[in-house]
Order: sequence, then C-alpha cells, then structure tokens
Amino acid sequence: MEVSAPHSPGASEEVAGAWRVDDAVSDLAAVLTAAGATSHVVLASHSEAGEIASYFVRSHPGWVGGAVLVDASLPAFYTDGEIDRVVAADKAQISVLARQDDGARWRPWRSRSTRRRGS
Repeated sequence: MEVSAPHSPGASEEVAGAWRVDDAVSDLAAVLTAAGATSHVVLASHSEAGEIASYFVRSHPGWVGGAVLVDASLPAFYTDGEIDRVVAADKAQISVLARQDDGARWRPWRSRSTRRRGS
C-alpha cells in the first residue's frame, strides 16, 4: 500500500485565473499517472476536494477502488435553489458575524456558486 497526499489548492498560494474543477481533476489524474497509480486508487477527500473526487470518479471510473469523503462539498449541493436555501437560512447568522468583523472572513455562500461545475 502506498499513500500520497498531493498539495490541495485551498492550502497553497493564490493562483491566477479562475478555479475550475476540470483543471483540478486533470491535475489529480496527472499526479496519479506519474505515480503509476491508475487502478485500485482510494481517494480520501475533505471539504472542497470532495467535489474534485466526485468529478474524478465520473471521468476515471476504472481507476478508483473506493473513496472516503469527509465533510465533503458535493456537486449536487451547488444548485441555484440549494445555494439560495442555505443563504436564506444563514442570513441572520451571516449578518451578526459581519457586524463582529470587517466582513472579510464572512462572505455569503453565493460567492461559491461561480466555482461549481468547472466554471
């Protein structure tokens, strides 16, 4: 058994241009190919990497033997209706947090909607 932990995009410096899930999937495929791991791969993904894992499994089904998704973001969550529902449910809490801070750390989830489905 071999374990590899590629550096995730969320933990690195800012990258110029828009983030695209298709680019992340391509990067993951390149890392796995270079490591000679193109079958029986078990993906362990946390947070936004869950979206990457979901798309990777769809585009490389023969490579993956299993997946562990921990508190994962999943593509089905990012529909316009679901984003609107979550923002509405969290509006009061977001307002309170924005008043406690300059707002830089508390942006409504709507900003994430531009990052879904490879856009």
